Amino acid sequence: MKYNNVYKGTRFLIASEIISIIGLLIYIVVAAVMITVTGGDVSHIVVQHFYNITGNYQIIGISNYVMIGLLIISYIALVIGISKTRNEDTDFDKAFSFVCMGIVAYTIYMLFSGGWIGVLFSAISGILFLFFRLRFISAVGHIAEKIDRNDIKDKVKFYSAVMIAITVMQLVCLFVSGAFLPFSTLTAVTASVLSTVKAVMFIVFLSKTLKMLKEQNGGAL
Repeated sequence: MKYNNVYKGTRFLIASEIISIIGLLIYIVVAAVMITVTGGDVSHIVVQHFYNITGNYQIIGISNYVMIGLLIISYIALVIGISKTRNEDTDFDKAFSFVCMGIVAYTIYMLFSGGWIGVLFSAISGILFLFFRLRFISAVGHIAEKIDRNDIKDKVKFYSAVMIAITVMQLVCLFVSGAFLPFSTLTAVTASVLSTVKAVMFIVFLSKTLKMLKEQNGGAL
């Protein structure tokens, strides 16, 4: 039994996660530089310079738009990847729906990034992308069960638990940043580090999925 579409889709998902990690690392470095430049000031001054593409912080401002570009490319790869898998299992199809809703929620967050509206839609987006990962992991578990790969099936609960735990920590950071503005940049950096860890863990799972599918097809994929 072949799962060519799942294999191809998973490769796009890995590319999406790698691109998002690059964007996250840029953000972490830029935020650290801004905190250093401002003498540890993590208030609105950092955010103000972060979006400024003129004056003394031009490179910092430009890097922000580079990250936005990477995010768009990452989302395109994500949609292509998950759309290739959606007909192979109902959980893949649900994952596709969660991806679409998550992108819409994140777009609204980008448009209203200030205040509690931004916090709310950022949280909604994070939860929807969590559901995407959980459904995808579950669908891979179904495939692993069908082809008698208990080594992969047994890891489903572990990776699902990791995704949930990290997302909960990110949501805590998000609401702390909304309630305590002087710490907004520090909590945002912490959340970005957590996002990087979560993306790496998901890539590990995706890589195991690719290896399983390739072995199932005798390396023909």
